[in-house]
Amino acid sequence: MSDFPNLEQLGVNSIDDIIKYNLTREARADVLKIYYKRPSGSFLPQSRKYHFTRGQNHVDNSGSNSVKKAQHVAPQLLLVIEELRSLMANRPIQKRAERKEDIKERLESLEMVIESKLYHLRKQIEDLTN
Repeated sequence: MSDFPNLEQLGVNSIDDIIKYNLTREARADVLKIYYKRPSGSFLPQSRKYHFTRGQNHVDNSGSNSVKKAQHVAPQLLLVIEELRSLMANRPIQKRAERKEDIKERLESLEMVIESKLYHLRKQIEDLTN
């Protein structure tokens, strides 16, 4: 039995590669983004997003004609966050040099994506002028 069944239920298989996570809120959903440490040249994603729809409870304001809709966090998200917190609490703090190297790798990856996109856009312009 795994120590992180809720993460595995989401499809997170490389639990040891998780380096951080963040949680944001969109209109009617919470978005959990998990970041992974990947070796250079890996085809696996650096991060993955998971969307959790917020549930709604109808709350009656007694004395008022309006009904408010209170939103609550998905129970599965709460379980996943608890597992991520326990996972991160047991990890040694990432050293400054490692963080710096990680940022450099992400910057290089971003530069390659931008260069590729610029190349394809210039090629499209070139094809239209010929």
